[in-house]
This record gives sequence, C-alpha cells and structure tokens, in this order.
Amino acid sequence: MQSPFDLTGKTALITGASKGLGKAMALALARAGASIALVSRDQAKLAEVQSEIQIYLWRMCARSLRWNSWKKKFPRVSAK
Repeated sequence: MQSPFDLTGKTALITGASKGLGKAMALALARAGASIALVSRDQAKLAEVQSEIQIYLWRMCARSLRWNSWKKKFPRVSAK
C-alpha cells in the first residue's frame, strides 16, 4: 500500500522558505519525495535550508527574490 503522503513526481514552489513555516514545509515536502523550488529574500538562510534538504533529494532549486523584482517580472500577480 502506497503512503498517502508520497509526493514522488510532484513539484512544489515554496515562498518564504528560509525560516519558519516555509522552512518546515520545505523539509516536510522534501521528505515526502517532492521536487521543490525554494524562494526567499534572505540568500544566506536559504542556502542553509538548501543544504539541509539536499540530504533528502536531488531535484531542487533555490533563488533569492525581492518583491520589487517579482512585481517587474510578473505584473499581473502583483497586489495593488
């Protein structure tokens, strides 16, 4: 019987991944087998989380991104 929490083959985008709930979700999703993309404003803390997660999987990317650059790249998503 397959575990209901097996996320192998799924991909998750986690914002705020460098601390708190974002970090906890990133670790949990990695343990469940999901490929993950991490986004945070703090590059140094994000690198720490990335090194923790590499224990569980190899399909991951991590990027530091500030809200102003997000608004420029995705204007339709930006809040008014």
